[in-house]
Amino acid sequence: MFEIGSEFWSEKTDHGNGITEYLPNGFDTRYTLCGRTALDIIIEDLIQENKIHNVYMPSYCCFTMIEPFKTHGINIMFYDVFPGNNGIEANYEDNICDTVFLIDYFGYINKETIHFAKSEKAKGKTIIYDRTHSLFCSFTEETYFDYVFGSFKKWMGINAGFASKIGKWNMFPMLRQNEKFIELRNRAFDLKADFIDSPNEKDKNNFLRWFGEAAEILENDYKYYGPDDQSTDMLNHIDTNKVRQKRVANAMILIEGLDDIDGLQVLYRIVNSNECPLFVPVCVEGCRDELRKYLIRNDIYMPVHWPVSNLHVLNRISSELFRSEMSCVCDQRYDEKDMYYIVDKIKRFFINN
Repeated sequence: MFEIGSEFWSEKTDHGNGITEYLPNGFDTRYTLCGRTALDIIIEDLIQENKIHNVYMPSYCCFTMIEPFKTHGINIMFYDVFPGNNGIEANYEDNICDTVFLIDYFGYINKETIHFAKSEKAKGKTIIYDRTHSLFCSFTEETYFDYVFGSFKKWMGINAGFASKIGKWNMFPMLRQNEKFIELRNRAFDLKADFIDSPNEKDKNNFLRWFGEAAEILENDYKYYGPDDQSTDMLNHIDTNKVRQKRVANAMILIEGLDDIDGLQVLYRIVNSNECPLFVPVCVEGCRDELRKYLIRNDIYMPVHWPVSNLHVLNRISSELFRSEMSCVCDQRYDEKDMYYIVDKIKRFFINN
């Protein structure tokens, strides 16, 4: 592959069974434009029932998860999330919040998540579960969640998210099209597909600009939008088995290849049968930004989750992941040669530094 990582691109529609089997079973599910659109609708549904005044949220999250609560005047209390011996762990404590926000990270399931959901639901609290990272994982105990939502765009070239409720929605809003956003994103997907087949700098500059302009639009205008027809068609026909198999195989190459590097911690060292990796997250001690710059020079684009914003409230424990985490790409666009290339370049960086 000419480059690894960054935004997805247009691909032919699969002939699979679609996303339905991975949506929450027994919930009323509606497609939205993105995860933030879905979360905003969930918050408004709770406000109509007068069930939300404060929320217990993970310290490790994107500002786009915090912002809808702030916009609606909901008080936020954070629990610490940090790298541990068993992956990413959380310090759940007694809290006065009426709503609890939970997430499993990067496609790996933490048993403590569902245990805490059970205990808090038994106290009469509302449980919101962000399934963006665990979209293709298998669940058996989702009934402990009141709402589930997520975004598909981290997994494929698509403009779609979803919002699910265990009961009936109070008044699900009519969703319209964010036409300019969709036009820019789909045009960028198509041009990047051309670039992957025949690289040239002009095309790259153009699709990067369009992705950037689309992101700016969504930043300020995300409420009450649904997916475009192209995205809905992809959701209905995606081959989920192919996605899962490719991601698991790619992740195992990275996990095994990176596990013995001094100065780098692989956060998850196995992939269980009910899991599907979004990324292979690692913690890099002291030189993460230098490593990312080195990889970019070798056409490998590794994201970090997440940039710190003025909405985050961090301490020494909760800041560690923001400071050291890097997300290694393992998605279905790539094969084992690409994974070995990533491993080789990361090892070379540590050998030479």
